[in-house]
Amino acid sequence: MQRDPARSQDLAGLAAEIGAALPQERRTVLFAQTNDARDSGTVIAVQHGDLHT
Repeated sequence: MQRDPARSQDLAGLAAEIGAALPQERRTVLFAQTNDARDSGTVIAVQHGDLHT
């Protein structure tokens, strides 16, 4: 992903296709998160938890 970030859409599509092909009992919930920091910015992000600073 670092070499070609534009491929992230293709990878997400492939992951969704594979997930849909699995039997229902093997499927997992898909969470996606994008955090971008620009111009000397800082991102502090968390999924499924608490962030204590």
